[in-house]
Amino acid sequence: MELLQTIGVNGTIFYQFIIFVVAFTAINMLAIKPYFRAQQERVNRTEGSQEAADDLLKKTEQLEAEYAERATKLNETYSEFYSKASAEAQKKADSMLSEARDQSLKTLETQRADIEKGLSAAKNEVSAQIPVISEEIVKRLVHS
Repeated sequence: MELLQTIGVNGTIFYQFIIFVVAFTAINMLAIKPYFRAQQERVNRTEGSQEAADDLLKKTEQLEAEYAERATKLNETYSEFYSKASAEAQKKADSMLSEARDQSLKTLETQRADIEKGLSAAKNEVSAQIPVISEEIVKRLVHS
């Protein structure tokens, strides 16, 4: 113990040690543990928020991929429908145009035949009147 007294340690060391333990325990309970709990809570919230953000990002990417896939399928369906409808409309238009051409050709042929008949009838009528007109011209030339 003399060694302790030579370095300046006396009987108050035990009191100082007890005061140190009490002070350390009080500071630990009142300041250090609440600080570490608050820090751990912040870390947990931050990590939890980060995980939630990562989950939301993954869900967003999945929904975006799903939407792109649906949009592609819908676009293919509409393209197919448009192609079919366009082909049908083109066929119908070609059919109507063909019918109109055929009908106009028939009408043209009918009109030509009617004109030919009318021309032939007019020629026959004129031919039939030529002798009468010739006699009339001769009579007038002779009487004049």
